[in-house]
Amino acid sequence: MISIGCFARNLFSALLLSAVSVATPAMPAASITTGAVIATCFAPEENCNAFAVEAVNGAKREILVSAYSLTTGSGIPEALARAAQRGVDVRVIADRTTPCGRNAGVDLIVRAGGSVWIDGGVRIAHAKAMVIDGKFTLVGSVNWSKGATLNSENLNLVVSPEVAETYAAHWRQRLNASVPFTGGDEWCRRRAPGGGA
Repeated sequence: MISIGCFARNLFSALLLSAVSVATPAMPAASITTGAVIATCFAPEENCNAFAVEAVNGAKREILVSAYSLTTGSGIPEALARAAQRGVDVRVIADRTTPCGRNAGVDLIVRAGGSVWIDGGVRIAHAKAMVIDGKFTLVGSVNWSKGATLNSENLNLVVSPEVAETYAAHWRQRLNASVPFTGGDEWCRRRAPGGGA
């Protein structure tokens, strides 16, 4: 049973059946999953950062994060740091620009015991997802930033081990193209004009 928030169930069922009936080799096998429960948040009408923080606060073992923007003041890097401090294995793959932005939150996560890598294998590491405890997946258009609350955005919490494993597998694939983050000042200096990278 798929449970959908903020979306007409009959319309969703019709769309899903239509997608299944026209599935082609171009459609990834992981794109159809049954048994998922989905909760949806829409910004700016709802506080999607608080929605993400609540999910992070419930983590017990592991959080795999894909981040384009990750800024303090949103509550999200702070929640990830608290999770790392309480023993959750917090691992982040970020875009090469993420540590250098105003209010960048990656140093906070590293200081708390989390691990951060920079994905240099693509032009932009624009994924915005979290896999929590191999069961929950946060995914949508929302950047993990304070400014995202002012935009028209969406964030979905998908409860499905199958979906979580699909996102975790992609996270591990991106990890293979990433390098360990060594600290904001050093990292950003190397990427500044004339900085050597």
